[in-house]
Amino acid sequence: MTDGAFAGRIAGRKMVVIVSVADLRETPNSRQKNRDKDSGQNSQVLFGEKVLAYEEKDGWVRVEALDQEKRRGDSWVGYPGWIEARALKELREFPRYDAVVSTGYATVYASASVNSTELAKLSLGTRLALMPAKGASAGWHGIDLLDGRAGWVGRSEIQLMAEAPVKGDELRHRIIETARSFMGSPYFWGGRSFCDLAREDVITGVDCSGLALLAYRVHGRDIPRDAHDQFLKSKKIEPGKLRAADLIFLAVPKRPDRIIHVMLYAGQGRLVEAAGQEEGVRETTVAERLGKNLTELNWGQNAGEWIVYFGSLLPYDPTKNNPCILRQDFGQRGFSLTAEIYGISIYSTGGRGAANWLFLRFPTLRRGLISTVLGCTSLSFWMTGKRRRARTRV
Repeated sequence: MTDGAFAGRIAGRKMVVIVSVADLRETPNSRQKNRDKDSGQNSQVLFGEKVLAYEEKDGWVRVEALDQEKRRGDSWVGYPGWIEARALKELREFPRYDAVVSTGYATVYASASVNSTELAKLSLGTRLALMPAKGASAGWHGIDLLDGRAGWVGRSEIQLMAEAPVKGDELRHRIIETARSFMGSPYFWGGRSFCDLAREDVITGVDCSGLALLAYRVHGRDIPRDAHDQFLKSKKIEPGKLRAADLIFLAVPKRPDRIIHVMLYAGQGRLVEAAGQEEGVRETTVAERLGKNLTELNWGQNAGEWIVYFGSLLPYDPTKNNPCILRQDFGQRGFSLTAEIYGISIYSTGGRGAANWLFLRFPTLRRGLISTVLGCTSLSFWMTGKRRRARTRV
């Protein structure tokens, strides 16, 4: 990110958010205190989030929210908008964060005791700078409140970033469980915070892309703010290869090139979404939502009133969806071949014989024979051993 994202303006000043939740507005004015759709509501920012400030006007600051990516032309920039000046503090350098709030709201106390003064309530997805000097005390962590004060938060309410799963099924499972923690919450256009109906200072909640963003953010994955930008950054996948935490995108037939809704695939034909004003955050099935099962859908196909697309923002492991796996091991005694179909293995081994030499010398013959025998049109190959290492997808 460069300070010149706003052409013709002065370089941005580094600032951080010092309130629990603040609105990011299209223009420098407050929203009404209700959940009605407000096109002036760009997004929300959470405590500790980094912004570049470019202009101040009538108690508002025009910023670029660096924690929320947005596509502008050929570049990815921070989300633009206006934040109330009282919600921001200027710093010489941005803090480094070590943990993230993983429950609905984490209560920050003046000391390591629930009997001490309550200093703040921080939304799920809020990143925190731990204070090593404070250390950890019987289930508590000291945190920097970025205004000269320190606070204490319960260990059970946060996740240390160093402990976040890097990849694989565990990461996907945790993302979906986090998304499910929002279920029953009301929908909020431009919302990007956990819902707290008791709050009167700011409306809280999520829209469809805010739900996906926070579910990923808790587990160390930053994704763009809006559904269309999430689509642009995702990797195209076919519905038959969807895995938990992959995304389902919707557009309308008159604008098939513009994504207007996103849902998280939960596995087993189910999905989690912030559906709209009436339904709120819910879990349902693909068939109930789109009128078709996954096996009946294709990427870019019509499903009732929608055009449906599928994408992934997580690493893809071909062994999870490919029923036919061919493993070849090249060693000093020749090579061994292992073919798996839906987990059932067939082994063929044997030194340096003529058949093995043919397999090694002519990969087309190898692919054709294995595909014919196994009835597979797609194979994943692993070549290992001291003499040769490669990995290809056929």
